[in-house]
Amino acid sequence: MAYLLPWAPIVSLLAVAMLAVASRAADLPPIGEWDGVTASATLDGPYEDPTQAAVPFGIISYFKLPWRAYLDTWPASQFQLFCGTQWNTDSRFAEALCQVLQESGIRAIRYEIGWGNLDWDDALPEGMRARMARDFAVFKRHGLRPLILLNAHHGQPCPVRGVDVELAAAAVKGDRALKLKDGTGIRVGYTGPAHPDYIAACPLITAVDGDGTAHLSAPLPMDLPAGPLRLIELKYRPFQGVLRKDGTPAPEAAETFAAWVRYAAAVGQAAREALGTEGQRDAGFDIEVWNEQTFGSNFLDINRYYAEKIEYAEPFVYRRTRPMQDGYRPDARLEFEQDGCYAILPMTIDYFQDPANGFPGVEVISGFANQWPWDNGTGLWHGQAGFSRHYYTGGWQDCSPETPLGNKASGVVNALGEFEGRKDGKDWHTVEPGSYFVPTFRLACPEFFHTGFKTEMITRDVIPDSRWSHFKGHGRYTHNGDFRRARVWQTEVNYDRNAFFGAVFAAAGVPRDDPRALALAQRLAGKTFLRQYLFHAHKGLYRVFLFSPQPDPYGIGLLPQAFYDAVATNGYALGDEARRAVPPEFKGLGWFVGLLDGADSIEVTRACGVRKLVEHRPRLALAGDGTPAHPHRWHRDLFAFMPYQLAANRYAIPYYVATLDVTRAWAPDRDVLDPARYDMPEQEFDVTIGNLRGLGATVTAYDLLTHQAVPVEALAATPDTLTVRLRAVDYPRVLQVTESAPGILILAPEVARTADGGLAVHWRQNLPAERARVSHGPDWTRRDETVIELAPGAREYSTVIPAADLTGVPAVRIRVAAGGLEAVWPRWDEEPAGQAPMANSGSAKGNNTP
Repeated sequence: MAYLLPWAPIVSLLAVAMLAVASRAADLPPIGEWDGVTASATLDGPYEDPTQAAVPFGIISYFKLPWRAYLDTWPASQFQLFCGTQWNTDSRFAEALCQVLQESGIRAIRYEIGWGNLDWDDALPEGMRARMARDFAVFKRHGLRPLILLNAHHGQPCPVRGVDVELAAAAVKGDRALKLKDGTGIRVGYTGPAHPDYIAACPLITAVDGDGTAHLSAPLPMDLPAGPLRLIELKYRPFQGVLRKDGTPAPEAAETFAAWVRYAAAVGQAAREALGTEGQRDAGFDIEVWNEQTFGSNFLDINRYYAEKIEYAEPFVYRRTRPMQDGYRPDARLEFEQDGCYAILPMTIDYFQDPANGFPGVEVISGFANQWPWDNGTGLWHGQAGFSRHYYTGGWQDCSPETPLGNKASGVVNALGEFEGRKDGKDWHTVEPGSYFVPTFRLACPEFFHTGFKTEMITRDVIPDSRWSHFKGHGRYTHNGDFRRARVWQTEVNYDRNAFFGAVFAAAGVPRDDPRALALAQRLAGKTFLRQYLFHAHKGLYRVFLFSPQPDPYGIGLLPQAFYDAVATNGYALGDEARRAVPPEFKGLGWFVGLLDGADSIEVTRACGVRKLVEHRPRLALAGDGTPAHPHRWHRDLFAFMPYQLAANRYAIPYYVATLDVTRAWAPDRDVLDPARYDMPEQEFDVTIGNLRGLGATVTAYDLLTHQAVPVEALAATPDTLTVRLRAVDYPRVLQVTESAPGILILAPEVARTADGGLAVHWRQNLPAERARVSHGPDWTRRDETVIELAPGAREYSTVIPAADLTGVPAVRIRVAAGGLEAVWPRWDEEPAGQAPMANSGSAKGNNTP
């Protein structure tokens, strides 16, 4: 890599060693175990710590936890529509399965309709339309919003048809020509044999001589006997440039791109018809363009079909311009340009965004971003809703000085934010292997992509301040000039359990259908199911689709075979036996979503936070060497605290220990197939929650897997804090807090330009304010430069900031307080809410989930 990013001053390994006073192994308990001596310990430093994210892109850190850099208090709406899953299920199970998903709070379905599903006339066949109509009717009945995947898997990338020929002579692997029977008609450049790796027309036939010799674009990948042979004809050429370097035009390029839009239109029209949403305010579905460039993607580049690569002087380019927002860059126009195969993304966006086509409410996201980290808010096409990742986790990695995470020749960042490793002079981040500290631990957790252990962490995309992301252009509120938040999806993700169960079966020596193994599989699946949905949502992703509801107990399945068997024997209806087979995590998720469904509509939450965190009987999570650069990490460092505000006086707060190893044997004396062997024993934490009315508050707690109330104790209370003792495990439980009276909320904040160029600021509160102030500055970096104090005692405020006091893109923040509690809008500096870039746009309203 050649990314020159800012980092803390480089410190040599020698200097770090001079600071070190290493802890002896005997001074520490085994990983995960209490040392039997220390009764309790307090978290070092703040719980919400932006320095935790200080890991430059391109390297990792063993001691930074970027998810601890920030803490949101979300409204219920952040999670209510968050949970999704795939549709790869026999339609006979649709009614029963969708009923279970609905009851569980899952509200979205990812549904693939590939380009190859179209017939030769570029239309969806009647059979496909009928299947869509049946499936989408069930989705609509159960409140499941389809995300339709548009894709061109190279096995059937576009409309195709078979071409039967006679092979006059046998061909062997490696041949560059086929000998066809004289007079065979072939559409040159579009036709070829079926590749054994399920690639249609690969290689392509590039020419056919008069004697029937058919020349191939690449060596034949398999032997073919003489006699009948079915070739495959593509209706369209793979994506390519429009002008070759030799000056030859390639008009087929534009033909392929135009055909893609017709495909997108055909699918969109069929979906709208199936949902019955024509003419409504929301067409009722969303679109993802492409699936995983490393999987089935040869059609994106014609040169994947050619051994001798074709060089192009001009790629296919799709352009559009739009005016910039007034005040952002006055009178400027912004040009969007996308070239190559990626042009199908903006072409699809523009089709669904065009009001004339009748698809209001349809969001279009990029699936090209599924497996790489580069996409961010600054590079979105105008009208693009966001992008998706497919950051699967699973198995484990045993980290040690001999087997470090990532690249051995890449330096790391320590807990002090210092770069470590003897540089080798090859690149900014490359070092001599073994020249930096590496701890010894096992890594196996579904939160992996929110840690410093992976440089492509998804936290960089959802962190609320781009200054903390350490990756230029990345962050929750980065945008392309339209001041709209880019939504980050995960349209496929799960924790893969195959490696763990490979070891379990090797140790237990039992068949794969052993009921004890299936019970263990479901227990582990349940924990990771809940951890993924709740953690990803609270850290700021927009929607997550777990893969998949199909039975795959030792891999990435969500529902057991017993569920499908019971549904089938009950005439494909959801009966009592099938309900008993639904795993407990589905009921737990449904309970939580039901709790949020009963919440008030809150536009601007009153943020609460962790003022103090005490861990009882501390458990070691990762052993450092005891120095400030390499500190030991404990369960208190991994304590996840995830508040949602349900009403002016109610909060629901999932909490758990985000253990680094979900497969750990906590009770090694138990049988290898006993789920209790792998359950983290309860551990007590005292959490002091700030900006809550502690006096008179009531608390309860609920376990999402056992469906039982669990102990919670209010230890101390003040007018603005509440300290509770929680018993945490390694999956989410939910703390509910009800204050004795409503706390202050900001209602309907609005910032509007006045006729003379000033700013009019207006808002209401649910309570009279004891203190009210408005601050503003020329941009988000200096928002609090000027403060206006307003008279206390009112429930509604209006003030005008004169034009003479404004420069740049004015940004406003409102702060009100009552009863020792404070409400702030907007919560984060970079939120578009509160910024006023538009001279003629009316107002900039508040929204915690833009």
